[in-house]
Amino acid sequence: MINRKLISRRHWLAAVMGTATTAALAQGPAAGGGSYGVVSEAAHEIALVGATSNLGTRLGNTLRRSIPLQSGSLDTAALWAARDALRQSAPQAPVWLVAPTTDTLFDAHQHFAEGAAITIPADLAQGLHENRCSQLLLFTRDRGPAALATSNTTEGEGTLEGVGLYVDNVTALRTVGSADEGVGFVAAYAYLRASLIDAASGRLVRTRTHAQGYVLAHADGIGAVSAWDAVSPEAKAQALSRLLKQGVQALVAPLLAA
Repeated sequence: MINRKLISRRHWLAAVMGTATTAALAQGPAAGGGSYGVVSEAAHEIALVGATSNLGTRLGNTLRRSIPLQSGSLDTAALWAARDALRQSAPQAPVWLVAPTTDTLFDAHQHFAEGAAITIPADLAQGLHENRCSQLLLFTRDRGPAALATSNTTEGEGTLEGVGLYVDNVTALRTVGSADEGVGFVAAYAYLRASLIDAASGRLVRTRTHAQGYVLAHADGIGAVSAWDAVSPEAKAQALSRLLKQGVQALVAPLLAA
């Protein structure tokens, strides 16, 4: 059974909140032509997922807990990553970054087919119009089977969603090229969806998904340092921020491709 104290610790959130500035991101109106408005709701919260076992048998069960990020720090990091990627894919296009809020503007679980109409909230639609944005680039959570990379395989049970940490206290892992083995591991992941929406009509032009996760560390020997404690709060925060930014940057180019 997962040690519940491993998923009840919140001190590492301070490091997460420090990974990006939360200064206002809204920029002035774009001068001439169309532009991209960018919204991120991919990391409103951090998921803590724990693998469980029953009589030593892996059943694919998981415990889930979500911790809201009131600071919007990771969504801010996603916005900066999107801006940098847009500079590569559409260097002449002005970009309006919409500062993260605690409100949820779009339902992440509504996966519309391309060509479908999406309702853009009135305040956001007005901002897009005032900034002369022809397209809305929206980042939200995606969901998929756990596939957390090690050096030579993947681990994980159940389904993962959004950005989070996965704690396993039942799987034995061995360091490649070493006899060191420990029971349990901690991994970071980011499962993201990017949607390109016509700002005037709300039509979903194109959507793409990206899923990535990897094991940060395994437990240091039986009964020794736990997997959770083997990774510092700062390292956990940095891994989440890095995966989120990598995912956003990987999504922009294929999303804009005709």
